[in-house]
Amino acid sequence: MSLEPKVDMTPEELRAFLAEPRMAVLGTILRDGMPSLNPVWYLYEDGRFLLSMDRNVYYAKNLARDPRASLCVQEESYPLKAVVARGSVAIAPDTGHALVRRLAPRYRGEEGGREYLEKLFAIPGLDLVAVTLTPERLASWDYGKR
Repeated sequence: MSLEPKVDMTPEELRAFLAEPRMAVLGTILRDGMPSLNPVWYLYEDGRFLLSMDRNVYYAKNLARDPRASLCVQEESYPLKAVVARGSVAIAPDTGHALVRRLAPRYRGEEGGREYLEKLFAIPGLDLVAVTLTPERLASWDYGKR
């Protein structure tokens, strides 16, 4: 068995797969070293994954303390497909909420996105950050090719 990551998708197939608004699962490392998984919205651009989150949620705090992360995006119907990325993140303010303003309509549609943003921006103490995961390792599966 090979320990190298499986790569079933061509670069074009990978970009097309990640262009769809699928939920991703973000893996971070808790203070005690245990892994933690959380569903997140993402954008994939220029080979990087962009995430928006409140600086005060525990998984953002995990990333601020330890920038190592993994992200899994998967198709849950057959034939199964998935992309798994591992690497380090960079965290910056989500200035003007630019990133979350792009994510909301991607996942909720125009009207649903507006409604989501209205509720989000009404949260007291909201401090959004833009998290960029630059993959150091990337694996993909497409069981339709097997």
